Amino acid sequence: MTNQFLSSITYIVKTRFCEETQEFQQTEFSSDNSLAARNNAFKFIESYLEIIANEGLVQISSGIINSHAIKRFNKTILKPSNRTYKRIKLFNQDIISIIPNQKIFPKGIRLSFRINSPSKNDDFEEFEIFSFQKQIIQLSINNLII
Repeated sequence: MTNQFLSSITYIVKTRFCEETQEFQQTEFSSDNSLAARNNAFKFIESYLEIIANEGLVQISSGIINSHAIKRFNKTILKPSNRTYKRIKLFNQDIISIIPNQKIFPKGIRLSFRINSPSKNDDFEEFEIFSFQKQIIQLSINNLII
């Protein structure tokens, strides 16, 4: 008999939001190795971003880069191209924000985690780590501390 241990943390990636049902399309990552689950969640987000960027479904914004340059770049990446994601990755990720298409992703793309409790009766609270639509830094820091 083998003992299987489930991770105490589950990572949740929320993508498209359905206005009719008020629910997100979500993908959960859990493993007996919490680090593996975390890495899988981040790889999923990167792959997802690559697909939607190459389909012309993202734009970028920046408070540092010249606004005319950002507008020109956004006009270019609205056309589907296999090179779009590679071009976005050339930017320093600290100075740009990736913004998914507002019609398809009205609430952005989010990564959160849930602490799994051994008790089945508990309601699971999710803690958002980050979002590709809005970035509330203090909330993200507090959730990571938890």
